[in-house]
Amino acid sequence: DLGILTILQMTILPPAAYLSLPIDFNLGSLPFNFDVSATPLDVNVALATTVAFVSAVISNFIWTTLWVYPESRGRGVRRQLIQFAFISVIGWLARTLWITLTYVAIGALVSPILEPLIQIVQPSYEVNSVSEKGLGSIVAQLIAMVFVMLWNFFANRYWTFNDVDNANHRD
Repeated sequence: DLGILTILQMTILPPAAYLSLPIDFNLGSLPFNFDVSATPLDVNVALATTVAFVSAVISNFIWTTLWVYPESRGRGVRRQLIQFAFISVIGWLARTLWITLTYVAIGALVSPILEPLIQIVQPSYEVNSVSEKGLGSIVAQLIAMVFVMLWNFFANRYWTFNDVDNANHRD
């Protein structure tokens, strides 16, 4: 989930974009672009989060039925998939709302803290308006993942896989 989100944001769905304005310095008709600021792209954040989520749901359902609750296989897989997806959608809605509303503020908060740590690995790294929002998006995602993971586990355990005997369940 986090890996797909990071790849999407570093490539085709960045969380922010620079707003450039053509400025004429009276040097003929040659315009000069100058970077004003990074504009948050909430749609990109929501879309990248959604693509990562759908990928994770498919993977999680497969691994949950194969590894966590193998004794549930053959017990209404269609019903389980629908319930699993429903619970996941609730988690996705909460997560997407959280991330979309907080990534800019979280980025502003954590970027000065994370910049020296990132510079250990990448010495030329400098926080800018775009990278700040990217960091904010990833940190907001990490926070949301903890809460959504707990929601998904307990909701699925007590609703989707409630017919699985705890005595036979592998921890």
